[in-house]
Amino acid sequence: MSHNLNLSRLYQKLHIYTLLKPFIGGFLKLVYVHKFALWIKEYPSKGYSKKFNEGLVLKTRLPLHTYLIESEVKEEAIDYLEFGVASGDTITWWVNHHKNIASAFYGFDVFTGLPEDWHKNRTKGEFDMKGNITHIEDHRCKYIVGLFQDTLNEFLDQTTLKKRLVIHMDADLYSSTIYVLITISKLLKKGDIIIFDEFSCYLHEFKAFLDFTSAFKINYEVIAETNNNAQIAIKIL
Repeated sequence: MSHNLNLSRLYQKLHIYTLLKPFIGGFLKLVYVHKFALWIKEYPSKGYSKKFNEGLVLKTRLPLHTYLIESEVKEEAIDYLEFGVASGDTITWWVNHHKNIASAFYGFDVFTGLPEDWHKNRTKGEFDMKGNITHIEDHRCKYIVGLFQDTLNEFLDQTTLKKRLVIHMDADLYSSTIYVLITISKLLKKGDIIIFDEFSCYLHEFKAFLDFTSAFKINYEVIAETNNNAQIAIKIL
């Protein structure tokens, strides 16, 4: 313990953190690229798998969602929660393709863009819908507008979610993803499905997922993946 404390003091005294700052981000990313490769090997998809698609656009994601409806959800009533709605393309697709009248669809988003900088030069405020929120003409669907940290707990206090959960995580950021996963952990049950839309963002959705499943001892299997695991779906065991 004292050895670690002395090392920490030396690190600070010599300002080594300042010298290493330009390299830390790249090194950390390399660590998680390695973790990602190991994870893929340990958790191959037991269902849908298409490694290479034409590009990371909506049409290359939809076969994965189609598989989930046709092979997993079928006509069962579900509670669908989407975190990161943006233009509304994905939640609209689910509403249109899953017709059980007992199902409910909830879309969570601040609709004013990223609350903080992301990766790939995606800066705070990007994806701002500027008030152009897609309205879905279906009584089963509802938007919850605001930061997840401001809206999710109140939503859970006021809403009964007893059906099978299908959770679509398109929150992008580590902070947003880990918050949602921790907050909904008490609701997760065997058979629930979590979809990740930016899973290959090593320091964001992937890292949040690893931290969450490790801390909460979540047992799961991968049931679908596409675009080299950029999008995946897991099922709780």
